[in-house]
Amino acid sequence: MNEAIFIDTSFLIALCNEEDKNFKNANLTNKLLLQEFKKGKISIYYSDYIFDELITTLKAKGVGHSKIKNFGNSIRKSKVLNMIFVTQKIFDQTWKLIIKYQDKEWSFTNASTFKIMENFDIKYYLSYDVHFSQFPNIISWNGEKT
Repeated sequence: MNEAIFIDTSFLIALCNEEDKNFKNANLTNKLLLQEFKKGKISIYYSDYIFDELITTLKAKGVGHSKIKNFGNSIRKSKVLNMIFVTQKIFDQTWKLIIKYQDKEWSFTNASTFKIMENFDIKYYLSYDVHFSQFPNIISWNGEKT
């Protein structure tokens, strides 16, 4: 059975930034992801908001233009990664989620990810962001559940 996995900005940043504390782990996980993808066991998704947040964060961290361009282009042209665009419906659902859970420190991008995962029946995620553990019915992917 093909499982869907959603990748978060924090995973992508760790994957390309040697300075990130999760760099080694992200690269090991990425190898496992690619193996599972090649076996046809998983599909991998991210959103336009994740891409936006990724580029913005890398620029803020002072990552060089050339590295950002190359990494961004590799993501956009990837045959492995599938981009989901935030629709008006998902945007509205995201806003309602932000309003409803005033006790959570979820970013709008995180909340949009949660709504995308609900709408597309994606139950697995890859993230180093602790906020993902606060949303019900989604599971951190470790390669053993597919």
